[in-house]
Amino acid sequence: MTNYPRAFYYLYSLQRRAYWGVEKLEKYQSEQLRRVIRFASKHVPFYGRQFRELGIDVGSIRSRDDLNKLPILRKSEIKRNLNDMISNESSTGSLKMLSTSSYRQDG
Repeated sequence: MTNYPRAFYYLYSLQRRAYWGVEKLEKYQSEQLRRVIRFASKHVPFYGRQFRELGIDVGSIRSRDDLNKLPILRKSEIKRNLNDMISNESSTGSLKMLSTSSYRQDG
């Protein structure tokens, strides 16, 4: 069953942001980036471990200019660490395994 109220909320939010100025949009994007990085560090075992092992201070990731501090994620790492990439906030029973095709090979 589709969650129509949630869909309408997201549509409304997207439409509202379409008219924001560059400065306001960049501020919003930075806030969302910080929120995602904090969540991943705290609730996704793979990222918590990666950040600790690489000495990445999640508080230092403040904007898109800081994304170069994060390591590039390879397909092979995803395959090796699949279970650790699931948030401990998620119910694994509700997850679905999907795959896509690609023209590139990843080592």
